[in-house]
Amino acid sequence: MAEKYIEGVIEGSITCGNTVKQAVQRHIEDIEKSKSKDFDYYFDIKRASLACKAIRLMPHTSGSVAGLPFQLEPWQAFIIWSLYGWRKKEERTTRFRKAYIKIARKNGKTEFLAAIANLDLMFFPVDGGEMYWAATKKEQAKIGWKRQKKMIDTLINRSKAVKKNFSTNINRIVAKKSSMISGSIGKNSATEDGHLVYRGFIDEYHAHPDSSMVDILETGMGAFDSPLLAIITTAGYNMAGVCKHLEDNYKDILKGQKSNDNVFIMIFDLDENDDWEDSRNWGKANPSLGGALKTDYMRVQFANVNTEGAAAMLSFKVKNLNIWTNSETQWISIEKWKKSADIMSHVTKESLNGLDCYGGLDLASVSDLSAFYLYFPLPNGESAALCWFWIPENAAYERTKKDNVKYLEWVEQGLIKTTEGNATDYAIIWNDIKKLCQIYNVKAINADPWNIRSIETMVEDEGFDRFFTISQTMGSLSGPTKALEREIINYRHQHFNNEVLTWNFQNVTLIIDDNENCKPSKSKSKEKIDGAVAGVMAKAAHLSVKEQENVYENRGMRML
Repeated sequence: MAEKYIEGVIEGSITCGNTVKQAVQRHIEDIEKSKSKDFDYYFDIKRASLACKAIRLMPHTSGSVAGLPFQLEPWQAFIIWSLYGWRKKEERTTRFRKAYIKIARKNGKTEFLAAIANLDLMFFPVDGGEMYWAATKKEQAKIGWKRQKKMIDTLINRSKAVKKNFSTNINRIVAKKSSMISGSIGKNSATEDGHLVYRGFIDEYHAHPDSSMVDILETGMGAFDSPLLAIITTAGYNMAGVCKHLEDNYKDILKGQKSNDNVFIMIFDLDENDDWEDSRNWGKANPSLGGALKTDYMRVQFANVNTEGAAAMLSFKVKNLNIWTNSETQWISIEKWKKSADIMSHVTKESLNGLDCYGGLDLASVSDLSAFYLYFPLPNGESAALCWFWIPENAAYERTKKDNVKYLEWVEQGLIKTTEGNATDYAIIWNDIKKLCQIYNVKAINADPWNIRSIETMVEDEGFDRFFTISQTMGSLSGPTKALEREIINYRHQHFNNEVLTWNFQNVTLIIDDNENCKPSKSKSKEKIDGAVAGVMAKAAHLSVKEQENVYENRGMRML
């Protein structure tokens, strides 16, 4: 199978990018070099074949194939072929001491890595060798280790011979004859150093903030002749991180610009000018597409891009197409923003009087823009919004001149209210909000705790009990950010094309973390986004009250 994969890549019958072609070409060229005395390595075809056959004895651990023999995908066969076939001529030890494999999600990478771990434990053991799965947190490292353990446990239950030679517990896999063990370590482990590492495994290296776990594993490998550190990952959002830096260097090796004969490299990427929306290119990052990875899965993920917004788009590009991307992106296009108001034209401002609504208040620190956003949930999943803005009059004049933003024009149009002097007058803002609460049935108001002290005393003196603070963290804002975005991009949110609010939403830069949480970022955005932040907080208030109401509806009242 590996040889057919090599042939298919060279002939072009297998869809792949330039980096895979370069990896295969490197193998072919090294086969030719191995005929020379000047080249230190040779290819052991018998050992490569044995490894490819032996790994099929491992059982799958999940999905519809759980318990069935591990079926190598062609790309996996090539990796096993290379890692176990290439040897040093003099020492008869393995050539590759490190493997870097980048592949999109859902191609079975963790399962594959677990199968490799058991291949070494059962068929290529070394006395006293230790293998470790490493991650920034031990809980994360245990994900791959648990796959390895499940494979071993399945074999123990099936075979008396395996049961005699291997045992497992909640922390260790033990090979009794060779005294090899397999475990997991993380930065939060009780101890990280002092291990005799024969095999190291790192899954999702893109999430590592530094190279410390790689360093720990590599420094523990000095006692063995044929150690291996295997790194397998998808792309990520940190383009300045250690994983991206390592990959850039490895791409230079594939191009022949740098040399390192002890590193195996396999990078499944789209090519530079490929259209990521063209499904014909998706197989370059997904070598299992059409096999273990179903085409329908990719189509569904791509469809989410159009209905779930910026976070879904970045997630698809990063996780499903292996494209390194900044964790920042424009939030909502101006076209979708305006179209949402046009399609929702059946909702008028007058129709909102007396309706339940939820507020979000973003207060300026001293002399900036403040915003109050009222979110109105409507029938059939629709919603509407009204937004008010305040700014000190001196700041309006100065910012119009300095920033070339038409604050003064918006003041004249009544879209922004000014307060006297250079500093924000919180009393005026609170008095205006109280009047709005008489017109609309405001169920709750969320505010950023950063500047809330400026208005908190006034709220308490009034006895207003619907005022809350909300942390500006990913955990608090990601859900409402995505929920509000879905309503807008699916044209179910009427915002009446408020020009200041439109400007705020245009300015938003969204930041996204590795767990696909997202929120608007004031520090990353090019201009003011106060109205948008207030909108997210207002949506958060709606979701919070709705969640509480659902608890009572589902559970009912409890008598004490």
